[in-house]
Amino acid sequence: MKRVVSRIAAAAIVLNMTAVVDTPFKVMAQAEELTVTPGAPILDAPLMGWNSFDSFYDASDLNETNIKAIADYMAANMKDSGYVYINLDGGWWNNQGGSGIVLVDNAGRPIPGNVRFPSSDADADGDGKKDGLKPLADYIHSKGLKLGIYATRGIPRAANNTTVQIDNEAIEAVAAATGQEVSRLTGAQ
Repeated sequence: MKRVVSRIAAAAIVLNMTAVVDTPFKVMAQAEELTVTPGAPILDAPLMGWNSFDSFYDASDLNETNIKAIADYMAANMKDSGYVYINLDGGWWNNQGGSGIVLVDNAGRPIPGNVRFPSSDADADGDGKKDGLKPLADYIHSKGLKLGIYATRGIPRAANNTTVQIDNEAIEAVAAATGQEVSRLTGAQ
């Protein structure tokens, strides 16, 4: 039961992120342990929303324009019924579709495909770093919705096949948050 609660807490933290951070795993590592009373409900209602896997996986339709249109529709027609989550599943990290090459930054972390998510190339705060999915997350949050982002475990195969310096901090943070051994988290995806 405690393991299930920890996983639900980690998922809730990811879904409730108010900004995309450099290392999303840092947020998971800061998860607090929840106390659950046996027999008591964990949630008042099920998590309801839309997942791109069901509609767009392995297709170029998973793009910023369509995700914003879905957010607009959900905010206007579904939010009051409890549908508040928009989850980007596999494929946001490239320009071809779900099975395309995973794009990675200089630390081996997946980055959004800038053809399908053009705002990811922006540097709105002038810090010299691309904004990634933050502009899209800000748009979705402005509608009163929440954004979930799929990430595979371990190091993307694209990072293994390049000369990037792998971000060990991310791997160690996931290990700390999930109680797993680092060796189990480093499988290529």
